Amino acid sequence: MKKRVGAMALVAILSFLTGGWLLRREASAEGDLYQRARLFEDVLSTIQKHYVDSTSAPELYREATEQLVTSLHDPYAELLTGDSYRQYREQVTGTRRSVSTGSLLGPTEPGEVRVPAVSAAALLPHGVGYLALHAISQDAADEVARTVSTLRSQGMRSLVIDLRYDPGGLISEGAAVADLFLDRGDTIAVTRGRTPEHSKSYIDREAQRWPDLPVAVLVNRGTASAAELITTALQDHDRAAIIGMPTYGKGVVQTTFKLGDDVALKLTTARWYGPSGRSIQRPLPAMTAEWAPLIVQGDSLRALRFRSSAGRPLASAQGVVPDISIKQTALTDRERDFLSAIGNDMALYHEVLTGYAKLLKASHRPAAEGFTVTPEMRDEVRARLARGGIRVPDDVFDGASDYLDQEIGYAVAREAFGVAAETRRRARDDRQLATAEAILVRAHGAGAAVALTAAR
Repeated sequence: MKKRVGAMALVAILSFLTGGWLLRREASAEGDLYQRARLFEDVLSTIQKHYVDSTSAPELYREATEQLVTSLHDPYAELLTGDSYRQYREQVTGTRRSVSTGSLLGPTEPGEVRVPAVSAAALLPHGVGYLALHAISQDAADEVARTVSTLRSQGMRSLVIDLRYDPGGLISEGAAVADLFLDRGDTIAVTRGRTPEHSKSYIDREAQRWPDLPVAVLVNRGTASAAELITTALQDHDRAAIIGMPTYGKGVVQTTFKLGDDVALKLTTARWYGPSGRSIQRPLPAMTAEWAPLIVQGDSLRALRFRSSAGRPLASAQGVVPDISIKQTALTDRERDFLSAIGNDMALYHEVLTGYAKLLKASHRPAAEGFTVTPEMRDEVRARLARGGIRVPDDVFDGASDYLDQEIGYAVAREAFGVAAETRRRARDDRQLATAEAILVRAHGAGAAVALTAAR
């Protein structure tokens, strides 16, 4: 019922703005679409003129439009206006607005700054390359290709692609990333919607650039949408070992329709399937019977059996289930106590770490990337926190010494030796990455990494 009311609302709004055809129709609750739209227009006009509290016609139209989108019961549908539209644009284009404050005359006009899709890259021990992809924005595939080529020139023999906490982005760009690692003619994904324009097949168009490169992909519950499409394609074709925890489970496609300046409508227009034919869509509590035709039902899908190119069984309707499931190390009770003591001063805490790291860099300490964090360095951080107004009880501070040593080490490595050095240092404390490294060190050839996961 809400969907019908919402549809009438939209028709009424559009007709009101574009002409007077409603004047030729009698209002009716049981008539055709035009008569029902006229009814909506009459109700809105009566409310505006006679309701006990003052109302604004533009506000009533805005609320009606938002209710129309809400009535779809689509958890991914959204009316994007103003700041929400600009934030969405920044996410998919990989740009953000920047204001320069360096001029004596004050800030300059906002400009756009490109935010790389590849957030970190480094060559780890034993020739293992590491690449973190934090968003599937425009040109992400080109960034991945350049990064992999650079790592290869540095001696990389195998690759870890980190998609943890990657919320996705452009489906077409995700397909382009997968294309880099698959063979010409391989199916990457298939989308199916109500109309031909939303139903298409993504097929690999280029030969693999690195056909003998063993690959592992790291995922977790923060891996979603286009990042899951990449993972699904590589798992279905047995091209990469998938390591971590099950992904979010978003196997549907949204299309954004620009309706005017700084306003757009984002709608779910299709669902996508991996090369094996499976959907990784995880049913959500918010999905209702009205929305069900768009979503593959979990129970019926789980009854089907899907297999990879090599015949391995594949899970469906529950996100991407890794070949090796392994959790990250959880915080200890003492470490949680320390973070609770920091509380709302987390930004200041990181400011203290960064400031101290820059001071050490200026004094040419430490001298080498593989430095050890000393008790003296930890005490200096304690003193700087206190001077900044963050007073942590000594027993709480000392109880989190291992955690603090890691945090100090990351900050100093980043400032003194660069992001790649920080990445290498973080890799030492990352259980999921360590598992991927152990697999890749033993892998020889593109399919070897996947084969080794079966032996664990």
